[in-house]
Amino acid sequence: LTLCLEEDENGDIWMGAYGGGLNHYNGKDFSNRRDIPELQDAIVNDIHADASGLLWIATLNKGLCIYNPKDSSYRFLNEKSGLANNHVDCLLKDSWGNYWMGTSGGGSSKYSGQQFQYYSRANGLKGAYIYSLTKSYKNQLWLGSSDGGITCFDGSDFISYKSDSGFSDVKAKALLQASDSLLWVGTEGKGIAVFNGDTFVTYTTKDGLSGNWVKALIEDKSQNIWAATAGGGITRITKTDSTLIFRKFRQEDGLASNRVIHLHVDSLNRVWYASRSGGVGCIINDSTIVNFKVGDGLNSNTARSLSEDAFGKLWIGTSQGIHSIPLYEAELRIDSAYLKEELSSFNVYLLTHDYENNLWVGTEKGLDKLLVDEEGSVLELTHYGRDDGFDGVETNINAVHTEPSGDIWFGTVNGLHKYLSEVSLKNEKAPILHFTSVTINYKDVFETTHAQSYLQQVPLELDYEENNLVVDFTGITQTYPKKVQYQWRLLGLEEDWSPVSKRNSVNFLNLSPGDYSLEVRSANEDDVWNEAPIRLPFHIALPWWEENWFVAGYIGLSSFLLILIVSLRVRYVRRKARAKQEKLISERDRLDLEQKALRLQMNPHFIFHTLNSIQALIAGKEEDVARSYLSKFSKLMRQILENSRVKEIHLDDELDMLRNYLGLEQFCRENKFDFEIVVEDNLEVDFIKIPSMIIQPYLENAILHGLGNAAKKGLLRLELKDEGEVLKCIVTDNGIGRAQAQKLKLTSNRSHKSTAMEVTSERLRLLTEREDSIQIIDLYDAQGVASGTQVILRLPILGE
Repeated sequence: LTLCLEEDENGDIWMGAYGGGLNHYNGKDFSNRRDIPELQDAIVNDIHADASGLLWIATLNKGLCIYNPKDSSYRFLNEKSGLANNHVDCLLKDSWGNYWMGTSGGGSSKYSGQQFQYYSRANGLKGAYIYSLTKSYKNQLWLGSSDGGITCFDGSDFISYKSDSGFSDVKAKALLQASDSLLWVGTEGKGIAVFNGDTFVTYTTKDGLSGNWVKALIEDKSQNIWAATAGGGITRITKTDSTLIFRKFRQEDGLASNRVIHLHVDSLNRVWYASRSGGVGCIINDSTIVNFKVGDGLNSNTARSLSEDAFGKLWIGTSQGIHSIPLYEAELRIDSAYLKEELSSFNVYLLTHDYENNLWVGTEKGLDKLLVDEEGSVLELTHYGRDDGFDGVETNINAVHTEPSGDIWFGTVNGLHKYLSEVSLKNEKAPILHFTSVTINYKDVFETTHAQSYLQQVPLELDYEENNLVVDFTGITQTYPKKVQYQWRLLGLEEDWSPVSKRNSVNFLNLSPGDYSLEVRSANEDDVWNEAPIRLPFHIALPWWEENWFVAGYIGLSSFLLILIVSLRVRYVRRKARAKQEKLISERDRLDLEQKALRLQMNPHFIFHTLNSIQALIAGKEEDVARSYLSKFSKLMRQILENSRVKEIHLDDELDMLRNYLGLEQFCRENKFDFEIVVEDNLEVDFIKIPSMIIQPYLENAILHGLGNAAKKGLLRLELKDEGEVLKCIVTDNGIGRAQAQKLKLTSNRSHKSTAMEVTSERLRLLTEREDSIQIIDLYDAQGVASGTQVILRLPILGE
């Protein structure tokens, strides 16, 4: 049973059969095409032959087959490719080259060609957040995702390797296919795993690795493996016949920062690194380290990605745009010019070059493809976002792999994408443009006496009062309708075209008598414009009177309308300005509160007591001890000044300041109390950020009111625990308790009222917006006697 017929450009007839697949008649013989095994017994519902000789074949349950009779090659589009349903009933090719497919139960689908191939959970991908990518010599794509472990993609199936495969369920932030065919996996907290195809061997800090949080892996020209870690600096791994030799590079060795994000090896075998807060640097022959920061010409110390182009330039992606370094000149330096305004976003996460030397820039707003000349000038720029098939939009550091064919794999926060370099989607057809409505003096043209003239496309003869026109128009294209842009001009009033805009409506008020012609043109997403604009000619007649009283009345009426419009506008602007001023006052009050909190963090009595104690040591000839505590005191003051300039701080820096402060308090109070700081093992203190200067007031309050008046030796304990997006801080003292402290305060002669705790508590409430952000618990012993106080703070974790 034949269901459909189609004649190709050679005059051959192609037939779709019910259960008989695809059949061919060349004018002499009939044959069944056996070179598509999937169609042998298929039900073919529709066939379309395009101008290039391809056959588009709609099937009952196998989706759409695209077949080339010249070389017998074929491929299928199905539900995994984004088709609404594999049951395709009919096909239609529109004027723009798009294919429309009517399905059974899935509605219709449009196929415009794919610039990006998208893989998500619907295709079998386990974790949507892709951290790392690499390709094996077996043409397998390996990736690390939010599902944990690693995943192998062979082109059709995703296979996971986790704890049940001898690996681990932790996230893989870095992947490297080494020249010896071994797969190196950098994990989050579990060091490096090496996979030989059968088993995994793990190396951690116990084996010599500088850090267990591995962010990047790369192989140099001597087949050494370099690992970048979060907090541990860089490790070079040299392979011998029997073992691995680890060499560490840290800040004490000259690195600008121990938090390294990305690595690159140039043609001279120099290892370049990008760091989270130390800019970029270069390790030369294991002995020389050169660093570049903001003071050296870099626009930001937050460097995330590196890529070398064919001209010998190293491009650096930062949080403030892109810089470059000429690699092979006599002196290494940062180029003065950098890319920022050209990008869709200057917050750069990823850089890579393809084999045509195009620079690809990944940001939170998609991809920018830049053609850059040897001088660093951008010659062409193409942006890819969700409307272009790049559904993941936000790219990730290190998650990119370029194929020799020119195809590029990108890992995003929402799946895996493959850029198909051979697909050309340039739309050569301009939009079909027409007027959709014409309004004359707020009436549709078909409600006026000019309807017939408009239909016959002759100039409209308007009365002198019909001088207010609103004209709507639209350009139709089926590829990217939202990207159509317009220009217009009103000949008789202006000669220049308007700026390019997506606005598809224009209005003209109070036009003077005369001859006019409105011209409109449109362009598609590839900047292809209409060859000729569409036109709306019209004539506005002169008034039959020219009396002075009419002129005077007209002027008066116009003035009144102008005053009314201006008055309404002034009232609107004033209301808007008043609302803006109220918002600024609110923001200012909040900022004042934060600044006040920072100024009240450190009790001035503590400063005087510390200096007096140091002075007493000097008077007692204990100069070495005095110098030691004076150094600690100056360091503490410097830490306080530095921390007060920022709203957030890394937890390890905050803990360093607190240890210094508590040590000085202990010294000033003649060791009348001990303290300890306990940090949960899995807490990443070098990556977590918290609001600055927010814990110290509670420690100070415990010392002043809890331990300061205690008869026994005091103990102050600070515990830090991870509660997901919240850092739980527990401050415990074994002092006299709040009730006794309040009694002593009432009987004392001090009139000073401290507001540090009140301001800090208000600041914490504003930051967390939680009712349980602060909890205070009175502690009692077995006899019911007050034995101290416990304060629980829940601070927001601000992240990387």
